[in-house]
Amino acid sequence: MPEYEIRGITVKFPFKAYDCQIKLMETIINSLQQGQNALIESPTGTGKTLCMLCAVLSWRECVLARKQLGNLKNIPVEISEPNKKTKDQLIKDLDSVVSTKENDDFFNVPRIYYASRTHAQLSQAIAELKKLKNYSVRAIVLGSRDQTCMNSEVLSAPSGTVRTAMCRQRVSKKSCEHYVGYEGWKKNNVLPDVPIDIEDLLVLGKQNSVCPYYLTKDAQTNADIIFLPYNYLVDSNSRAAQNIDLQNSIIIFDEGHNLETSCVDASSFELTPSKLSICIAEAQRCVDISSNPYYGSMLKEATPDDFLTLRDMLIRFEEELVCIPMHNELIKPGEFIYELFSKANIHFNNAERVMKVIDMCMELITHEAQTQKQQISLNIGILQTALKIAFKDISESKRANLSSMCKNYKVHIQKENHNVKVRDKNGWKMNSSKNDRILSFWCFSSGVAMQEIMSQNPRSAILASGTLSPLDSFAVEMGIPFKLRLENPHVIKQSKKESLNLLISILRFVIGQVLVGVVGHGPMGHKLNSSYNTRDLPTYISDLGNTIANFTRIIPDGLLVFFPSYGVMTNLIEAWKKPIPTGGKSIWERINQHKPAFVEPKTKSEFAEQINKFYEKLNLDTSGASFFAVCRGKASEGIDFSDSKGRAVIICGLPFPAAKDPKVLLKKQFMDELSGKGGNSSVTLTGNEWYTQQAARAVNQAIGRVHKDDFGAILLCDERFSQPGQIAKLPLWVRPYVTVYKSFGDAQVQIAKFFRSNTATPAVNKPASNTAQVVFENEIVQDQISTEKSLTHAAESFFKNLRETMGENIPNKYLHSSTENDVQIHYSRKQLQRLTSGIFQSLTHTNESESAMKPLISDHHSQYKIFSSASNSNLAVNNDTKASKLEEVRRRQLKRSVSNISTTSENSVDSKKSDLTVRSDTSSSTVLNQNTNLSKKRSISTPLTTAEKSESSDKKGGSVFVELAKKNLLPNEYNKFQSNLRAFKAKTIEADVLYNNVFEIFMGAPSEKVTLELMSGFGNFVPKKYDAIFKQIYQKYE
Repeated sequence: MPEYEIRGITVKFPFKAYDCQIKLMETIINSLQQGQNALIESPTGTGKTLCMLCAVLSWRECVLARKQLGNLKNIPVEISEPNKKTKDQLIKDLDSVVSTKENDDFFNVPRIYYASRTHAQLSQAIAELKKLKNYSVRAIVLGSRDQTCMNSEVLSAPSGTVRTAMCRQRVSKKSCEHYVGYEGWKKNNVLPDVPIDIEDLLVLGKQNSVCPYYLTKDAQTNADIIFLPYNYLVDSNSRAAQNIDLQNSIIIFDEGHNLETSCVDASSFELTPSKLSICIAEAQRCVDISSNPYYGSMLKEATPDDFLTLRDMLIRFEEELVCIPMHNELIKPGEFIYELFSKANIHFNNAERVMKVIDMCMELITHEAQTQKQQISLNIGILQTALKIAFKDISESKRANLSSMCKNYKVHIQKENHNVKVRDKNGWKMNSSKNDRILSFWCFSSGVAMQEIMSQNPRSAILASGTLSPLDSFAVEMGIPFKLRLENPHVIKQSKKESLNLLISILRFVIGQVLVGVVGHGPMGHKLNSSYNTRDLPTYISDLGNTIANFTRIIPDGLLVFFPSYGVMTNLIEAWKKPIPTGGKSIWERINQHKPAFVEPKTKSEFAEQINKFYEKLNLDTSGASFFAVCRGKASEGIDFSDSKGRAVIICGLPFPAAKDPKVLLKKQFMDELSGKGGNSSVTLTGNEWYTQQAARAVNQAIGRVHKDDFGAILLCDERFSQPGQIAKLPLWVRPYVTVYKSFGDAQVQIAKFFRSNTATPAVNKPASNTAQVVFENEIVQDQISTEKSLTHAAESFFKNLRETMGENIPNKYLHSSTENDVQIHYSRKQLQRLTSGIFQSLTHTNESESAMKPLISDHHSQYKIFSSASNSNLAVNNDTKASKLEEVRRRQLKRSVSNISTTSENSVDSKKSDLTVRSDTSSSTVLNQNTNLSKKRSISTPLTTAEKSESSDKKGGSVFVELAKKNLLPNEYNKFQSNLRAFKAKTIEADVLYNNVFEIFMGAPSEKVTLELMSGFGNFVPKKYDAIFKQIYQKYE
């Protein structure tokens, strides 16, 4: 394992680190040495998780060594001969690299809290930790009862509040076999000193009949690193419930772009009179239960009078809320919530007592329900949460100035007409005329929760993500100081080797690792735009559905489709399920015909079931499956969609927050005030900037499902993505490769071509025993690449050498940088034959064919223009020129000849030529002997003879064309051709899609001449009413 000396700390890293990774680890170690917070932005694929773990664990090892050394007696300690150092000298050396703080505490080794949004993301981080064999740490993961409880009755409870109450009830009575089993197990057993995931805990729990929840809760005491969800840290109530001690700890927030939402949600609440009515009923129920001697005996901290007082408080609070004069809504400063509670006699002095009575209320109801075998809801827990948020442990000085304390809050009251319960002298009844008022206490600054965390005195907080820009405004929103900041998006200003790696990265996109396309029109030519004004138009609904249905035919394996919201997704799917008026299959049926569709549900349990079914279908069905999900939903991040699970991501619109949502409007107002428009000058985003940024971040999370190190497509199906401002908001690794398609036909052709070229590439994990090695002696790295101009020149030289030597189809999986001065590509002999189409073309055809290759390389190369970072490193690709179509015809012809070459018997070729070394300055004509004996499946070139052309001109009708197609297409190509005809006849595809698909198939003909014969002949084979569409598409391919 490579080792790096970073700020005096030896870091063991599992791979050879890039410069950007070194800088990331240096920033983290610097923050730990200073005891300061760090804000880090590093793009997708830079190994943030691995870098953070290695840096923090390496620094912690030094602190541990310092502690152990300090505990030794004052005796000489030998390091190595001839050098000897005393304990004091060693301590001084360690002190200098461990900390730059004065009077630092070296005897309390910091515990590490590693937080992320979801358990799936935490599982990925733990998997990375398990790979680090050189670090010995005790690591656990904290999970809720939803993930770790093994009691079937508790798990079946309707809500988390009820599950918690039922669990506590069983634990106090020792009636849970798993908790009792854990009590016995822990006397003689401890957790192993290895990282333990949720799945590991469940296995351990089942094998030993112990409770995983309490096992991990108690195991915190001896853990070195604890993995946990955000809300366990940002929610003060959760911290207390989990016994989390942040004193002198290191806190890592991974995927920190999600932290803002978690923080404000943890400091906000909503109440409605309908919920309050149920709370009042539950308080009354406690009054009745407590008067029963059987249940009254269990009351220790509350009396029947306490429950009666609680009921009266809630009645008064409800009445005050309903009586507030207002129209449709009312907005008040944050301190208004205390005025409202005080009218119900709830204030800072007695709030803690009220919450204690609510605790007893839930315990009493739970006890009675279990005794009577009844279902319960415990809505009164919602009130307790509200009180805990409003009446936090606030100092007397802050209470005296509520307006300052509540500057980040707003109270919002809104009317909604619902059937709610009201109370009169005869009891409860339904009243449909009463207005249901929703009371919201909204926090608009994540700084509230973050400042509470920092008040616990952690050593450092490290916040990292790939999408935090602009860092200044993000830091202001967090409300805590970040002395150390790192923006790590660019690598072109790195070393020579980093520049070469950039070129390799660009090359991988160019040759087909990732396709990024904006599809602004559907098959019928209608604009794809999911904005509020157009999303309900029948033309949009139909064309978007047909777009997805057509893409399911050409995209292999797993397909992910993301929508702006659950409402939009539900409405579209319902519309697509409706029968077609003219007959035939519905859009939804066509989608499921090619890729069985699974839809993201709203609940966690249902989601896990759906995602598992999706995985199972992918394993069983070669045609793949599709998963329909929502941006910002459960599938948008943290779920494994690598490799075949996510070959393509379709984004159906821009997921802006609901524009008329009161919370969104107030947030925009809050951001405007913070940015200076309201008089408070600060470095932050305006309301509109925040609004557009929310949509961009949601999109970037969703498209991140296509892994950058694997091949896949990102399809942005909304015309608004073609705007430069929207492209600029995409991730840095995506922006340069965006292609805006002029029509749906163009998109269909390019997407089909992309997947055909990638899926045709054999998967090779290791070089075959008889390999050929291709070495590019790059002059570009011999000169210092320090300017943007030289980088552009370097890229052009790189592409030229590569194209001239290897042709076009070089899969990135064979490409890696081995030294600073070369790039090595390993192939088996047959793979080399199949890939080096340009070389074989020059050897197996005439001088005329060879000369045709020169403009092919030149034309292809001229389509790629590399710009400097000053222009966003834009790589513009023109895929729509006629030259590219002719080039494709030639390329197909070359691939066909190479395919024939690849069937040659190994014995027919001189064994001395099985290993080749081809250099960029080597003439391709010297690579292989032109007279190599080849065995062919059929003739390499079979153009129509004069007699055949004459016969063709004399005969009329479709039979001649069918005969021509059978003669010049391979069996699999002819079968695809027939499949498209059947689909057109069944009205599952439109004419323009048919023409594009068929013409793409014809490009595989033996020669350009035959391709044109097939294309023109097909025009006479189909109904004349489609002539206009045919001519339009024919001109594009001609």
